[in-house]
Amino acid sequence: MTRFKTVFPYVLLLPTMVWLAVFALYPLGYMVYLSLTSWDLINPNIEFVGLQNYMNIVNNARFYTMLENTFIFFLLTVPGTILVSTLLALWLFKKRFIHQLATSAIFTPHIISLVSVSMVWLWLMDPSIGLLNYILGWLNLPQSDWIASSKTSMLSVAIVSIWKSVGFFTLIILSGLGRISNEIQEAVKLDSRPNVYTFFKITLPLLSPTLLFLFFIASIASFQVFDTIQIMTNGGPAGSTTTIVFFIYDYAFRHFQIGFASAVSIVLMLILALMMTLYFRFISNKVHYQ
Repeated sequence: MTRFKTVFPYVLLLPTMVWLAVFALYPLGYMVYLSLTSWDLINPNIEFVGLQNYMNIVNNARFYTMLENTFIFFLLTVPGTILVSTLLALWLFKKRFIHQLATSAIFTPHIISLVSVSMVWLWLMDPSIGLLNYILGWLNLPQSDWIASSKTSMLSVAIVSIWKSVGFFTLIILSGLGRISNEIQEAVKLDSRPNVYTFFKITLPLLSPTLLFLFFIASIASFQVFDTIQIMTNGGPAGSTTTIVFFIYDYAFRHFQIGFASAVSIVLMLILALMMTLYFRFISNKVHYQ
């Protein structure tokens, strides 16, 4: 009986461990192996080249441009999404009589197919017949080239990404606001402090675990963006919206350099791991769990 109690938890964990081994560890190990080879996806012969692919990354000027584009997208979308979502959540948390209707409307973009969303925004941002430029012209404001210009294309894609994600983030922040105890909320009302003071000294610290979680998933998602760019700009114009994942796709399935693309994937994984480590090192100590 004692042995059964010792073994039984591992039996329960076995399906999960098998799933992780087949769908996570094996693909990761195989990608590491491919990053050390030269393979065109068609030829059955795989040539081992050692660290040559990683040396090619270091000497590839285009890689640094794509990495810069990815960081720009990160800086535009992560703070933007969290800021807009926090403001919406604070507004919805107070406006209880329209809470359900407004929350449903805000969450709707998150459940719509990204292809449909991208196609709609392609029309909205069309420089010639788009609704956004029509509204700007009606307001006597300067119109924009949106995705047709390398100066505004990344911002345009970031706007679409924020619009798509803000509903989900708002719901999570609303849940975090709802977990703030009634005693604290009543004490705040009795203290009669200004709303700005209350937010920064009480609400924000108590909301910090939720915001940290959203910061993590938003950061990872920003470095993995692909589909929006593929549909709206295809990496253009002039490579201004080509991010590192699109760069990997380009080398893997257009140039058929699987080894090089795998090496870039490993580098991306290491960059994300480093970012998460830095987050936990410098940000997690500012999170208040109680």
